[in-house]
Amino acid sequence: MIFSFARQAIYNNKHDIKGYELLYRSSTVNRFPMVDGDQATMDLLAHIAQILKSITHGKLAFINYTRNLILKGIPLVTPNRTTVVEILEDVPAESDVVKQCQKLSEKGYTIALDDFTYRRELEPLILLADIIKIDFQKASAHIIKNDIKKLRAYGVKLLAEKVETREESEIASESGFDYFQGNFYSEAEIVIMEDKAIPDRTMSLQRLPQLLN
Repeated sequence: MIFSFARQAIYNNKHDIKGYELLYRSSTVNRFPMVDGDQATMDLLAHIAQILKSITHGKLAFINYTRNLILKGIPLVTPNRTTVVEILEDVPAESDVVKQCQKLSEKGYTIALDDFTYRRELEPLILLADIIKIDFQKASAHIIKNDIKKLRAYGVKLLAEKVETREESEIASESGFDYFQGNFYSEAEIVIMEDKAIPDRTMSLQRLPQLLN
């Protein structure tokens, strides 16, 4: 049986690779399939959680998490020093979510806010975040610059994502972003693995589907 996923590099301002965002794929076609976000992350983790270091060449692994998975504590099945917990943009800054993210932060996990657009009500999550990702395909240069001004006061690292053109890359560099991701720098690459090459899963990974019930 074959398992595939996509991996896109994330660079620092010296163009060194900081880490990779790992993206669920159900086939060798390089696009996100129409599946539930919980199941996408669960399936990804069940196959790769034990071999993250080799997949990312020892760099950070950026993995997306839904509200449900955060509340279930699913990020805890991955190593804290090499995992970035990406909180999806539709996750609210409600008290239960904030408490779980606080626990993750205290345990040494890096917290990132994905596809971020500044809203005052998100401040509880901003205060816990280490990295904030701003989508260059969702916001104008004017909005991006305004958001940056607001976010600098929080002392977070800023990541420009979905940078597709040289012009966008120049805006990201001039705006003082710390990290960069997008097809302009490198496209997401498909990684294909055979099940026989994947180590036996631990009991915690075998129980991942049960944790959602």
